[in-house]
Amino acid sequence: MKYLLTLIFVLSFYVSDCQIFDFGKKRDYYKIVTSRNVEDFDNYLIKHPKSLYNAEVIKRRDCLKRQIEWNWVRYTTDTIEMKNYIKKYQYQTIDCDIVGYGFDIENDVSTFQNKLNSIRIDNHWNRINTNNNSLSTVEYENFNKKYPDSKYYKIANDTINNRKKRLEKIKKQENDWILTKNSNDYSKYLEFNKKYPKSIHIDSCLLFLKNIEQKDWDKACKTNTVKAYENFENKFPNGYYFNEAEKKIVDIELQKIKKNNPTANWKPMDITSYDRNSLRSTIIMENETGYTIKVLFSGTETKRIYIKPDEEVTLKLLNGRYTVSATIEKSDIKPYWGYENYQGYEYSSVWVIQTTFGGVSLPNFKIP
Repeated sequence: MKYLLTLIFVLSFYVSDCQIFDFGKKRDYYKIVTSRNVEDFDNYLIKHPKSLYNAEVIKRRDCLKRQIEWNWVRYTTDTIEMKNYIKKYQYQTIDCDIVGYGFDIENDVSTFQNKLNSIRIDNHWNRINTNNNSLSTVEYENFNKKYPDSKYYKIANDTINNRKKRLEKIKKQENDWILTKNSNDYSKYLEFNKKYPKSIHIDSCLLFLKNIEQKDWDKACKTNTVKAYENFENKFPNGYYFNEAEKKIVDIELQKIKKNNPTANWKPMDITSYDRNSLRSTIIMENETGYTIKVLFSGTETKRIYIKPDEEVTLKLLNGRYTVSATIEKSDIKPYWGYENYQGYEYSSVWVIQTTFGGVSLPNFKIP
């Protein structure tokens, strides 16, 4: 009987102790169940190492840890953090679908894998696209091959096509340059200059054109005839010496006119407006001779113009003193020449043929 009472007492105490123990564990569990502090769960496990709730506590603690890491990593661009997260949880299976702790546990690793891949793509793109002035298409082709679904695919593809077109143009330009050099032809160089003004060979091309023009100019100056200078102008209409050639033509023709007609017979043009507000004078000339008139101006500027029958021409000249002549290609009509001092006004004249005693002259005024 004594032993039976002792056994009942021990069993009663044990059962009583378990009930008290479980009640305390349950109470502590519900205190931490919604906690956001990992230490609360660790402390519970230390305090109740044999609790029936430990499996759930560990699960919640691990979910909380993972969520904390997930929240940290998803807002960073640090690829090392992402790699560590993926490496740590890639093969872990854990059910975190718990009220208050839930997050996209099924897709968290894949989310970071996609983000990491996107960063890799961006970095790769920036690497090949920054300061890339070459015409190579290899890097872009490799990029599209490696990332066929990237957001840069079309841009890379357009770049490849554009560079191939540019390469074709450069190849053709190089072939044209070789043909131009081998031709040693001025017109070919002129054509190349017009076609490829931004070519890497443009300096060599311009140097050749300049040397040819210089040789022809020296030759024209040595000959020193109107025909030689006109031939030069025809060959180099945009040449460096074109204006100089025009001046020499006008000066030669005026010298010839003055030599054959020593006495000036020019009547100063009429001033039709005294509105002097310009550095240039306005010259209005009307041709009523029935012939084409060639008018020469030599002074501050040099001009050679042709006025057709019944045509009116307006010319702007820098102010100053000029030697002027008007001629018609008709042997019995004498040239008309003299001097004008243009001072910024408007001047005009009407050209007619006037028969005078002893010959025919070309006055610069209309006979009433």
